[in-house]
Amino acid sequence: MEFMQRFNGRRAASYGDFSGVAGISLATPDNDEEATEDTFDREYELPLDQWQALSTQARCPIVPPATWHWMPRRFVDGKKVGLTAAWMETPDGYPVPVWVGQVGATALRAVASGEPAALGELSLEAEMRPVERVVCFEAGLFPWLDVESFAAVLQAQGFRLLIARRRGDVFPFDFETLQKMVNNRSQEEMFRLEQQAIRGRSKPYLPTITDGRLADHQGAFPNDAPLYGVIKTHHRWDYLHEEGWRIFARLKPLERTPAFLITSKNMRVLTWYVRLGSQSAGAPHEGIVRIEVHHAFFEKEIGKAAGFQPGGFADQLSRAVAHYQTRDSTYGRAAVTLMPIQRAEDSLGACFCPSERVVNEFYHLTRI
Repeated sequence: MEFMQRFNGRRAASYGDFSGVAGISLATPDNDEEATEDTFDREYELPLDQWQALSTQARCPIVPPATWHWMPRRFVDGKKVGLTAAWMETPDGYPVPVWVGQVGATALRAVASGEPAALGELSLEAEMRPVERVVCFEAGLFPWLDVESFAAVLQAQGFRLLIARRRGDVFPFDFETLQKMVNNRSQEEMFRLEQQAIRGRSKPYLPTITDGRLADHQGAFPNDAPLYGVIKTHHRWDYLHEEGWRIFARLKPLERTPAFLITSKNMRVLTWYVRLGSQSAGAPHEGIVRIEVHHAFFEKEIGKAAGFQPGGFADQLSRAVAHYQTRDSTYGRAAVTLMPIQRAEDSLGACFCPSERVVNEFYHLTRI
């Protein structure tokens, strides 16, 4: 393992501070609503001048039973833990960060029938739980034969090399941008494992909730399959018109906005915001999630009229998502977290090795 010695590899200064950097876990990235060239149909359910908060509890008094055909029965989440553990120099003398960590994903399937199970009684079985130890850096700045040999040695020792690539005009001396780049590459690997978990092994496809945007999992399911995205952070302020955002801020528990369409380059989704929980919100955005479903699935399987009538699909799915909200008040994002997703993250965490151990094994392997 001479690769890192040959290119002046050394430990990063942050080594030892695993309480902060190494403990980062991203089930959904902070930039999960990246700016793209999207178009919107905000009158898909209601004309703009008729927009109002819609009470899913009044329109759908009873939580859909587990036997409801579209009741979410699978829950997929990913986890990523790691840090920039080292850096080395390119043949031209540019510093390059080396990210070391673990990525994984899991799919949990609910085992219940009849009435919705109480959250404490909900039985969840793990279908699959792929986990990888990974090393990531911008390999295009190094001789390729050396990179291939390094990747083979890493693989023999239980690490997988992720190759990050610069996009656009990134100056190779821009260390911070390179750090973001390797972090994003490890995030993409987590999404790949999530897609593997979403795809599963059983057909026909069971209704599945994934933590995050459907765009991050494109190709994992056919567009006409029941895959639902639940988004917990909201950075895109062009999704709604002005009155829409006023309605958003005033939503009461179990109220939702009218649904609207987002058309991007490769995908069209139907989406709406709903406030979870049973208590009044302490902040305008507290407890609000955005639900996405494929437009093709909705039009083919549900039908526009049937989906939006009182007690229709949008109301039922909103009630189902709210029913699954975690009751664990000690959890950091309990207001927007679903209990099955929380269990999925916990089950993944139990499969991860301590970060100190993974990084120290990498140091021992590379002799830095």
